[in-house]
Amino acid sequence: CHSLTAKLYFYQGRLRSAAERFAETTERSLRRPGGAWRAWGPFGQAEVALCLGGTPDATLQRWVDLGSHWMTEMMNIDTAYALRRFGLSARLAWRQGDVERAREAVLGGVAAATRFTHCGFWAHEGFAGIGEVLLQLRTREQQVGGATAPLDAAWRAFERRLAAHGERFPAGHALVHRLRGEAAHALGRRDDARRWLERAVHAAETQGLRVELARSCAALGRVGAPQDGRWHERATRLWQEMGAAG
Repeated sequence: CHSLTAKLYFYQGRLRSAAERFAETTERSLRRPGGAWRAWGPFGQAEVALCLGGTPDATLQRWVDLGSHWMTEMMNIDTAYALRRFGLSARLAWRQGDVERAREAVLGGVAAATRFTHCGFWAHEGFAGIGEVLLQLRTREQQVGGATAPLDAAWRAFERRLAAHGERFPAGHALVHRLRGEAAHALGRRDDARRWLERAVHAAETQGLRVELARSCAALGRVGAPQDGRWHERATRLWQEMGAAG
């Protein structure tokens, strides 16, 4: 119950409350026998901290490693948590400038996503992290004259599973639209990118998903004309309201 409440707070953008509940989930799990639930708290703490900012990379990595350790203790690894682990690993590696480690995490996540036939709704941040870093890798490869074809193929495979996530979890539609918009932008299809991202903003607004709303507004700010700063300003304001640092 603590874990699910924390996850609900996260989707609503109540990030400080989510962080407190995930920390309590971690503490409670260590005082009870068995290990099946001990990955829940640390992964949640890392995901929230990435949104809030200000947490040292070493602390983030410790939470990811702790959650990963307890996943290996599970008799049946939760597929949703496998994707969350790949998403967190990709985001941390990219944040640290380790491109090869980010690539390994992304491609591992895509392979896992295409293998799994069902994931719980809590796979959402896993899909988000894998998709975001995949598209960032693609942009980097294009900038340095690298091979984009393998990443394009990975995106096509991943997009099918991403769409299935949205069908299972209607609140995931904002994420599906946002990543499709980011992909269109990466391919230079600016008008398509704006349409998808406007749909993402509408979906996030309709369902009260403040984290996704902030991310979608920021993405629209990147796609928009240079003089159109309102989306960036709105994203900044949303993150500030949710307690993010800078």
